[in-house]
Amino acid sequence: MNGRTDHEGGAFALLRSANPVKLEDIRRELDEQRLAAARAHAYATLEKAQPVAERLAAAHSPRGARRVGLLGAAAAAAAAVMVALTGLVPVLPGGGEPATALSVLNAAASIAAAQPATAPGPGEYVYVKQRLGVIGGPSETVEWWIASDGSGRMRRSGAHTTGVITYEDERGAVRRVIVKGHDRTAHDATFGPGRFAEFYEKVNPGVLDGRIDELPTDPKTLKAVLLHKLREALDFNPDPATESLQMLQLLEEVLANPLAPPELRGAVYDIAAGLEGVEIKERVTDPVGRAATAIALCSAAIPARYEVFFDPATSATLGTREVNSLPCNDVSSHGSGLGGYSVYLEQATVDSIHKRP
Repeated sequence: MNGRTDHEGGAFALLRSANPVKLEDIRRELDEQRLAAARAHAYATLEKAQPVAERLAAAHSPRGARRVGLLGAAAAAAAAVMVALTGLVPVLPGGGEPATALSVLNAAASIAAAQPATAPGPGEYVYVKQRLGVIGGPSETVEWWIASDGSGRMRRSGAHTTGVITYEDERGAVRRVIVKGHDRTAHDATFGPGRFAEFYEKVNPGVLDGRIDELPTDPKTLKAVLLHKLREALDFNPDPATESLQMLQLLEEVLANPLAPPELRGAVYDIAAGLEGVEIKERVTDPVGRAATAIALCSAAIPARYEVFFDPATSATLGTREVNSLPCNDVSSHGSGLGGYSVYLEQATVDSIHKRP
């Protein structure tokens, strides 16, 4: 990184004008590979004396246009540089609020769509290990073996609970009461072709009833279909202030399904990027302590905070956490209502319903 040329100096000047961080921070945080990519973007901008208006027009795509719109009162020249360097935003120190959610989820969409197909081959099963529980309380483990025809096996172990209620007694001490739910499924069962969705819905109840095979993969069409299903659901909350949170829950329902194909998962991340009020938290940990990125929405109308955790390197869904509390952004387990989580501990391909990875 010593002996920089005049072009490299110009590249850093462009980076400084486009991002409100210190140049030394960029040098410290970016590794050599990402810095080389940043310089290449900057060189291209320097060597192409392209007018600002033409650059903005070239970036006229749904993703690019929304990024430009977030610049607000930034100078036109800085806007043009930001458009030219959109690929750099996710790797700069501290992200790039408020464009962080858009850029991170767009990246997750691309990564998800590029993943290999999840459908098992003949004689194979997708093995998934899932844990559901109460924050600070008991949990149960569910194992799945799923063939491409929808047949397979489900095995459950541990405590079956709905949530936990916290309250203060007459002495002001905090008490916790575990709410036990109705056990609707067997602890070990095999199921025939086409019956996976039926069993999956009993463990993971939702709007889609465990069925994703007919969902479109075009983001706009998928969003319209999911909104229709959400609004037709029996437990739909019609308050407009709750729709984004309910939509995020529905999107996670798709992401978590073991048979969701890569193109569908990519479309889901695209939709999540456009949810009103969506937040992104990078370098956090999921409910079992794994490094993750979190998609979060807080709805004071419910009130609840819902978080979806994923691996930014692979887009794999790691789990969810929901806390119903006042205020809704209180993510501790001492809220005024239920606090629960679901995590996906393992997924692999095996050749028998009696084998584990």
